[in-house]
Amino acid sequence: MAKRQPTLTRIQKLLRADGALCVTFVNTEQRQPLESYDNLLAWGLETGALEAGDAQRLATLAAEHPGKAAGAVRRARTLCARLGRILLTLAVGDEPSTRDLEPVNDQLSQAMATRRLDPTGR
Repeated sequence: MAKRQPTLTRIQKLLRADGALCVTFVNTEQRQPLESYDNLLAWGLETGALEAGDAQRLATLAAEHPGKAAGAVRRARTLCARLGRILLTLAVGDEPSTRDLEPVNDQLSQAMATRRLDPTGR
């Protein structure tokens, strides 16, 4: 079966999905590559994914552990590339590859494992 060609309208709708942080992440990396941990923190603050106190704490940790911070940037850029391929594949109506989905799901599972309900609403 021949792959369907993406329509500009479908791709535009998908890549402009309001409120979808993963879409914002992919679009940001396409326009302005996340070249440093500071860029990654700035993106988090601009999008509301991070609060100022959390960003400051992470910046302090990054300064203490520059190798880990560089690794986080590499992982973020790899995640972004995978998410971009997943979104474009969906835009043409195909199923994303497990080669992209499995690592993204692994990272999602790891991130969600640390989530807890907070009675203060934060």
